[in-house]
Amino acid sequence: MASIVTSGSHPTANCFVVLDRQGDCRLVVGDMTVHDAITAEWIESHLGAIQNSSLVVMDSNVGRAAMKSICELCVRYDKPVLFEPTDMRIASRPFQLSPDNFKVIRFITPNLYELRDIAKSLSYTGTISTAQVENVNDPRKLLAEVHQLASFINRYVDNVIVTLGSHGVAILRRNLQEQPFFDQRGDYLKPLPVGSDERTAQLRFYQGRPKQHIVNVSGAGDSFSSGFIAAMLDGQPEPVCVNVGFEAACCALGSKGAVAERYFDREHSCWQTTNGADFITFQ
Repeated sequence: MASIVTSGSHPTANCFVVLDRQGDCRLVVGDMTVHDAITAEWIESHLGAIQNSSLVVMDSNVGRAAMKSICELCVRYDKPVLFEPTDMRIASRPFQLSPDNFKVIRFITPNLYELRDIAKSLSYTGTISTAQVENVNDPRKLLAEVHQLASFINRYVDNVIVTLGSHGVAILRRNLQEQPFFDQRGDYLKPLPVGSDERTAQLRFYQGRPKQHIVNVSGAGDSFSSGFIAAMLDGQPEPVCVNVGFEAACCALGSKGAVAERYFDREHSCWQTTNGADFITFQ
């Protein structure tokens, strides 16, 4: 409880989601003002937590000053940051900081809409589509755009992990799929430099798993990220990370709340499966 900040002037962050019969979000009303209580001073008072971490996870709800403080501390202690964009309206926040700050962001987990916004904020000069993911039946039609945008963003971010709703997940990184993201000590394994002749950035597409009964899509993306991170920090290769993330997302999709009442333990088969994810490689 030591790292929890309490504010007497704002309620706990809350979000009300209206769903349709398919479990898709139609309306969201939230009160997130309490995030302003997460200040640069408060973050610096918990310096030890960052120093002892293998990975720092940050989303877009925190303010600009707090983001700057997190990035500066992670640069100082050489700690990788995973950035969860949260919402396309605020997805570009950390990339509005100086490159010296956001260079520590090694992972991003946007959906396609957030990916587009991040590309814009980094001065992408190509054409950016306005197509809706939900209206595309063939994921290959989306992957050309994902490849183009993610390849550009990969100049700044090592690992671009794009969620594509029911279609699945696309990952672009400068490593082969067998290469873990972290070693067994929990140290980040940096990819080869941009433009390396030995290995170009590869986009791999992992097809989503069909699920017959969906109760609620709200929270599935966060559950995927949580499962992916857990496997990643365990030193697992990319396909296992995806499988664990998919299984966690499926747990959330069948839950009335954003977080499932029950997930799974380390003995679940998704942790042992290295070839269960179908992938298509683009270069």
